[in-house]
Amino acid sequence: MHLKITYKNILESTRPRFKNRYHVIKVQIPTAANLLAVIIILMYSLVFND
Repeated sequence: MHLKITYKNILESTRPRFKNRYHVIKVQIPTAANLLAVIIILMYSLVFND
């Protein structure tokens, strides 16, 4: 049995089926904002600790 694998077949199988194409990014925004705040606080406290 010969299986033909093309770029389109791989792309279609890995791409999630969302109505909004930016849904995954919008879901990650709160986590990214919290992580950014923690990193900024850590950098400020570790670097500028006079």
